[in-house]
Amino acid sequence: MAMSISKKIEFLWNKALEDAMGAGEADPFAYASSKVARMSAQLRAVERAQQYAGNGHPRVGSRAGRRQAAES
Repeated sequence: MAMSISKKIEFLWNKALEDAMGAGEADPFAYASSKVARMSAQLRAVERAQQYAGNGHPRVGSRAGRRQAAES
């Protein structure tokens, strides 16, 4: 069974926190948050793309999506 996005983000955050603590970062929580912020945004974007890709919904935010909507 696949992990949910929130579980993936939590896993990545915990891993980044462990890395920061192991490296002796001054503020490991800030380091972990900044490290995971970009990845969580990417994960959410990928999930949205996968959610709509197979359901016949056009990808509205892209040139291909606008073309797909125009053809239908």
